[in-house]
Amino acid sequence: MSRILTTAWALATVVACSLVPVVACATESTDSQARTRQQEAALRLLRGAVEMHFHVDPPTQISPGGNLDNLRTARSLGVRAVVLKSHGESSAGVASLLGKDMPDMRIIGGIVLNREVGGINAVAAERLANMKGRPGRVVWLPTKDSVATLKRNPSKPVVPLSKDGQLLPEVKQLIALIGKHDLVLATGHSAAEDALLVFKEGRAQGLKRMIATHPMDNVGKMTMEQMQQAVKLGAVLELDFRHMVEEGGIDVIKTVGAEHCFISEFWTYGLPLESESPYLPIEYGGLERVGRFIEQMHANGITDQQLDTMIKINPARLLGLDAG
Repeated sequence: MSRILTTAWALATVVACSLVPVVACATESTDSQARTRQQEAALRLLRGAVEMHFHVDPPTQISPGGNLDNLRTARSLGVRAVVLKSHGESSAGVASLLGKDMPDMRIIGGIVLNREVGGINAVAAERLANMKGRPGRVVWLPTKDSVATLKRNPSKPVVPLSKDGQLLPEVKQLIALIGKHDLVLATGHSAAEDALLVFKEGRAQGLKRMIATHPMDNVGKMTMEQMQQAVKLGAVLELDFRHMVEEGGIDVIKTVGAEHCFISEFWTYGLPLESESPYLPIEYGGLERVGRFIEQMHANGITDQQLDTMIKINPARLLGLDAG
């Protein structure tokens, strides 16, 4: 009897060992099929996509082997437009030059109204609006120099937007200028209360293109009620590709609707650490991560149609691009 059991065990061991390569091969095949599906989904979504938040700090850091290659890869995958953002200077000049090198992808610049450009500086914004070919379209309110950013560091000078619950006159003047030239107004790292004051004034002055920048970030964080107020005032919520699930982006989409949101930073390059520090060349998105992101969105009930709305249609509308 023991001899029979021993023989049976040996036979089972041989069979099991012979199956290991088959199982491993099947696992590899399944993984490969999953990667292929993710890549196909990413390619579909990226065709016609608009990246509204591509970091270039400073704009002169754009170079081969870094974010210039990243931009060219985006173009090869069918990305329609990219907005360059620098926290320290206008990115419109660089956008104009790159646009000549890559005419089949719109490259758009803007200006962030931090202290380096004079803070709330209507003259700088008007200069942006009047550049030949209009390569600059976006005006961001202060980011690293905002009251919300520096509230824990009172020794540093800030660029305020309001006083005693009222917008400063220069902010109202800026909003009027943005409306006159039909530019895009984004809140940068403004406190939620200031952002809502800006949207109220923007609506009163007839602005058509307003963005609540990353309303779920710690700086300038909005409650769901405040986000709903922003939407009622005509703003579009900018959701961060990198932190959609953990920061509650799914709930925001389901509550306010994909038609009032767009997703950015899926193809940006360079992660700021501190305002005075160098920028690390970190790719936020890329084809593989976009594919995993789509899978994650589907698992949470977000459809391809909603993704198209937030990554293609809404940002294109904000920039005044024709339907594509």
